Amino acid sequence: MKIWLSVFALLVVSKIFQVDVHGVAPPQPQVPCYFIFGDSLADNGNNNLLPTEARANYPPYGIDYPHGLTGRFTNGRTTVDIIAELLGFDKHIPPFTTANGSDILQGGEYHLGQQAFAMKLGATGFKIWDVGCCQAGENGQCIPKQNTICKERNEYLFWDSFHPTEAVNKMTAMRSYSTADEYDAYPMDIKSLAKL
Repeated sequence: MKIWLSVFALLVVSKIFQVDVHGVAPPQPQVPCYFIFGDSLADNGNNNLLPTEARANYPPYGIDYPHGLTGRFTNGRTTVDIIAELLGFDKHIPPFTTANGSDILQGGEYHLGQQAFAMKLGATGFKIWDVGCCQAGENGQCIPKQNTICKERNEYLFWDSFHPTEAVNKMTAMRSYSTADEYDAYPMDIKSLAKL
């Protein structure tokens, strides 16, 4: 009985001081919260409950996202998901339509709508930039539940007619977080901004 009491006490103390079994505090995010305002390029599900065609909560959207369908207009993570990871958050920022309780203290995402994606194509390394990876309908979005999507998703610039693939989102996030050249972020990159 004493050993179980000791184990329980150790668990409580380690939780209070936020240390793991090796005695190391878990990494903390570089910033206390992360609020995102934008459009469908970063939407993570705010449109799911709205009566609109501008939704991405059906296959093939989310095919490469660890948790499956979420409402992201891409095959995997968005740029802001990857920036959240780079900033040290242990989970992606929830859409404001589903955030509750302490979730909102980490931030929120306020994206609604659609917007065409424009990008400087020079030296990106993507082989296919003139068509999307999925077959798109008249509205430019992937046709629901289709089985004919590209297999080489890292070679495609676009997932549907206007939204980038996770590969593009990763490149954009990495260069926004830590600039490769002076034109990536102005006046400073996110990493520098987080240190202020």
